[in-house]
Amino acid sequence: MSIKRFAALLSTITVASVALVGCSSEGDTTVAADCKPAHTFSTVSKGTLTVGVTDMPPQVTTTGEGGMGGIDADIIRLFAKAECTTITVQTGNSAAVIPGVQQGRSDVALGGWNRTKERSTIVSLSDPLYIDPLAIISAAGTDTIKALEGKTVGTVDGYNYVPSLKAVFGDKLKLYPTPVNMAQDLDAGRIDAAIDGAIAAAVTYNMEKFKVAVAQGDDRVPATQEAAQGALVFNLGNAELTKAFNEFLAGIRKDGTLAGILKNHNVPAEVLETGDPRLI
Repeated sequence: MSIKRFAALLSTITVASVALVGCSSEGDTTVAADCKPAHTFSTVSKGTLTVGVTDMPPQVTTTGEGGMGGIDADIIRLFAKAECTTITVQTGNSAAVIPGVQQGRSDVALGGWNRTKERSTIVSLSDPLYIDPLAIISAAGTDTIKALEGKTVGTVDGYNYVPSLKAVFGDKLKLYPTPVNMAQDLDAGRIDAAIDGAIAAAVTYNMEKFKVAVAQGDDRVPATQEAAQGALVFNLGNAELTKAFNEFLAGIRKDGTLAGILKNHNVPAEVLETGDPRLI
């Protein structure tokens, strides 16, 4: 799906309020005695899927059943159920959850992580779940990077487009551990605009006060040229787990379960039009 078409869909997404709560907890803790897993793979702790969670609503939050919520949380719960594993939740900021997977402390990181060439060298990326174009959130409805030059701009630490934004904005770029923290500063007037994924932006910000606009293409920021594909992140050395999840994902995409999850979170099904897997 083109970025322009996605931009037209933003008005169909219902705004939801979010809160930041840090915690560590057990997720689903029971498995039926006669449960037969669909695949065979190893995990950090036998019989449980250790899940890295941060606050990137609506993809994932540290609130909800078992200490996690959001689109990705709903998906991984279904996967764990199909594989007869319990879930252990590990919370952290956006810059910490991928290293947790990379270093073998957790099995998977949630958050709709963009499929990038750089990221693919350190972790295993699932097939794409959905697309998430880069968006600008501001009171004026600004839709170009150029219009933000000279202004104080925020984005989330760990996003793949942080280096290119640093090159454009220098010390005018402010990094945040979560989109929720960034939204609080934008609301308080401590930054002039925020840059985030369009899915998250549409449900994180007060739409009466701020407008979400998909950014026009800018050669200096490659993420504006093509909508990023969101994925889950697995350990690079656990090919069996990644393969199992990809097969599960193909199944819930085909039978409509994935579209149903997105609908439950007020996200249009058109974001499922990811095209073939690609890296940016």
